[in-house]
Amino acid sequence: MVFVGIGTNERSLEFCKLVNFPSQYLYADPDNQVYDALELVKSSPLSLFTDARTPLALANRIKENRTKDLEEALKSWTAWIPP
Repeated sequence: MVFVGIGTNERSLEFCKLVNFPSQYLYADPDNQVYDALELVKSSPLSLFTDARTPLALANRIKENRTKDLEEALKSWTAWIPP
């Protein structure tokens, strides 16, 4: 499996380094050609925080004390603005 991200190759390598993702599986699409060819939905209302299921699922994890994996992942989190 490979992943295609919108942006330059340079930014994709920065992302891979930041999240420790193997760069051989991430391809850069600086002109958004793949996204457009696949007719992916832009500004979908079902995005991460506009879909009520996501914050409710996070709230349930907190209530049930099931956040160890999230806490571990957030230790290395840093703000990163994609291209």
